[in-house]
Formats: sequence, structure tokens, C-alpha cells
Amino acid sequence: MTPFIQCRRALKSSLVAVALSTTVSLYAPLVYADDAEDAVRELKAEVAAVVLANRTPEQITTQVGVTLRAFLARGALPEAFVKAHPGLPVTTYLLHAEPDGRFSIAVLVLRPGARAPLHDHRTWTVWGTIRGTDHEKQFERGASGEDDFPELRPISDRRVEVGEVSVVAMPPRDVHYVENVGNDVSVSVHVHGADLSRIERNRYDFERRTVFPFVQSYESGGEQ
Repeated sequence: MTPFIQCRRALKSSLVAVALSTTVSLYAPLVYADDAEDAVRELKAEVAAVVLANRTPEQITTQVGVTLRAFLARGALPEAFVKAHPGLPVTTYLLHAEPDGRFSIAVLVLRPGARAPLHDHRTWTVWGTIRGTDHEKQFERGASGEDDFPELRPISDRRVEVGEVSVVAMPPRDVHYVENVGNDVSVSVHVHGADLSRIERNRYDFERRTVFPFVQSYESGGEQ
């Protein structure tokens, strides 16, 4: 083998190694040991301070949006909260709930192509994607018809990429769905203006024109 061919082969191997290392870094687990725990503690404390210091939902969601963007930029979540539950297309973990029910923080994990059903919140919500690519469509709930199914008017339709934040307003503009439109599992963090495990909400089935009352439940991830 000539020195020239040896040099070309060595260069090709180096380029392949660089490409592989780049791919690994892009899809590395969102786990950074102590930093993840610190990031969650700071998020809880900062959201609590915002909720206590502001009076209107608009003020709260604006400030929570700033706080959540900073959290997403750190890219740190404990390992227990980034895994899709075996056999489930949609997994929801409780990251934190204030004892007085003032707010809660959840993590939504969606397998590729999975969608969290169309639902309302009965409160404000600020959420953002920390991994993958999500798509969200928001609706405003209007008056119910003769079949008791409400008019749902689309008000927002967008992709939510890593680091981006979306605000879901107070009722009646509190209806939305989130779906994973990427090729990998997506992970998003949701801050709600209530402990959703304590209030009754609704899912909406457009096709059947049916409303399903429900109370939020969570998979076991070990609340922080």
C-alpha cells in the first residue's frame, strides 16, 4: 500500500470518527448528575417566587416563560424523567407539585408519532421542549351545541423546537394538544397554575364529538 493511500484511509477514518462523535452528542441522554438535580431545585424555587410576586396570569406566564427558557437551555433532567414508559406512547411524570396546589411541574415524554389527546387545563400553562421536536395546536372553547360538544376554535398552530416555550392561556383559551413530529422520543417540561392531580379536566374527541372528564395521573418517576 502506498503512503498516499494510507494517508487517505487514515483521513477517512478520522472523519467517520468525528461524525459518529457528533451524532452521539446530539442525542445524548439529558442527564447531568448533580447539575440536573440543581437545575430542578432552582426551577421550583424560581417558579414559586414568580407565582408569589405576580398578580395576573399574564404577568405570571411571561415571567415563568423566561425562567423555563433558562431551564431548557441547561438541558438537564434527572434520568428517571426522560424515559418513555414501556408499552405507552405517552408518559407523564410529576416533577413537582406545591403542597398548597398553587402550581405543579410535569414532564411529558412522547414516542415518535405519539400525541397527547386534546384536553383543557382549567388554568394557565407554560411549557417547552427540552428534547426532540413537538407540534402544538391550541383552541378556544366556545358555547356547547345541542350534543353538548363545545365549539373549539383554532387559535394557534406551531412547531416547538428544543429550547422554545409556548404559553397556554387561561380558560376559555386553555385547550390544546401536543404531538411528537420527530423521529426520536421528545421530552417537554410543563408548568401549570394548579396541581392537576387535584382538579377535574376534560379531554375532547372531535370525531365522536364527546367530552371525557378526567383527573391527571402520573407514572412513577420519583417526584423531586
